[in-house]
Amino acid sequence: MLTIYCTGKLLSVWPATETHGEDATTVLGNWYANILNVEPDVVLFMNEKTLLAVPVLAAPIEDLYERFVETLTSLLGELGVPPQMILAEVHQMRESQISKTANPSKVASLNDQMQLLKRELFTTRRPSLAKAARRLTTFPYGANGYRTTPEMVKSIFSASADAKTGEGI
Repeated sequence: MLTIYCTGKLLSVWPATETHGEDATTVLGNWYANILNVEPDVVLFMNEKTLLAVPVLAAPIEDLYERFVETLTSLLGELGVPPQMILAEVHQMRESQISKTANPSKVASLNDQMQLLKRELFTTRRPSLAKAARRLTTFPYGANGYRTTPEMVKSIFSASADAKTGEGI
């Protein structure tokens, strides 16, 4: 089960599901999302635990979730997460729910990342969203003890592997 907590701005175009914001059961846990109204609109998904940022074009909204999962899969591979762990995470993400934001401090972190994304999109000559996502992973965040996103992602998946098999990644 995956839970995505969305801002009111995003919920106006991507409605919440009929759930009550249950916590995610995936290794990465809950996600937060907001829409950046630029041309074309971009939805920025941010992982609650690692602050991993995943920008995805907003349109068409009907398959936004599938494109998020596809982009996340690719990004996790680039960050060195083993393929079997990515497949297990994606399998857990088959069930999902969309809810209203629940943690104001995470929304503040999401807004910080939105500003970084905006800067990447407008100060770089025609960057791809994939390049912008990779660039966002290079910033150390205070909320993560000034560790980079790849360090956090590897740490979480390693801890998960340790818990299941006694081996890290």
